[in-house]
Parts: sequence; structure tokens; C-alpha cells
Amino acid sequence: MEINIPLLLNYIKKNGFTATVNIPIDTSDPCLVFISGENHEGSRREYLDFADLNEILILNNIIGRSMSDSTLVKEQLELSRTTSVDRYKRPENIERLIYDTLAKYIIQILLAATGDVYYPEIKHLKKHEIYFTKR
Repeated sequence: MEINIPLLLNYIKKNGFTATVNIPIDTSDPCLVFISGENHEGSRREYLDFADLNEILILNNIIGRSMSDSTLVKEQLELSRTTSVDRYKRPENIERLIYDTLAKYIIQILLAATGDVYYPEIKHLKKHEIYFTKR
């Protein structure tokens, strides 16, 4: 699976927030650096490993670890086998499921300092527990 960074940033914007992303290349473990706002030198930065994106989608039942897992994307793919009019919405629904989930996750970790949980429906990785706890 591939994630399109400009599309992800568009979904962040659709959710009423702006962010920039950097990828450090001077490290043996590259990651994505999400920065609050439109300036790549902003003060609020959060780091996500590439594997984190996959784990976030698995944890939120968007995608599965194996083909046999029942997931929300799999449900959308199965719509194409029906005669339902909704089957034509499949590509946009899949895109929305993936990118909206990641966008909300990123917004939450960037706004964690406020002490509010903006997206309680989004399940989080254990290492990000503090970002999803109301203070």
C-alpha cells in the first residue's frame, strides 16, 4: 500500500487544519515529520514512522493484516460484486476511509497540547497514548 502525501495533507485541510510534512534523510530510520501550519519550520512537530501509518489503519479496522481479515475497505470492495448503486462510490469511500483516518490521527497528535480529544472514535497506538488522553 502507498500513501500519497499531498492527498493526506488535503484531507488534513478538509478537517479544518493545516500541516506540512518533512522527511529527514540524515537518519537510518526515516520517518514523516508532521508540522502544524503551512510553514515547514513550524514549532509543533510530531514524528510518525512509516510503519505507524500501516498500524494505525489496521488498528482502526480500515485494512487488515491478511486478506481474510474483515475490514472496512474489504466491505467497500465487496460492494462491487453487488448490483447496488452504492458500488460506484467504492473508490471514493476507500480513499476517504484511509486518508480521513490518518488525517484525524495526525491532527490529534498535533493538537494534543490542548488537552482535548478531538476524535475519540480514532483508536491510537500505545506509544501515542498521551496524545489521546483528555487532560
